[in-house]
Amino acid sequence: MTKINKDDYVRVDKDGKLVEGYNVVYHVSVVEEELQYAKKYNQSFVPLTQLPKKIQAKYLKHFKFMGV
Repeated sequence: MTKINKDDYVRVDKDGKLVEGYNVVYHVSVVEEELQYAKKYNQSFVPLTQLPKKIQAKYLKHFKFMGV
């Protein structure tokens, strides 16, 4: 995974801040299932493509570092 896909999502808090590390990315196929747990903590999911470019770059750097 050396690029960000439109089907990649991350969990954010009510202020839109990431709640998990750069190693945690959800595929769109599991977001609905995970959403019930996220709502308990006032969290939601956003596509990686909607994050600021600076944060996307950090994800890409991590992906490259991990050899994904």
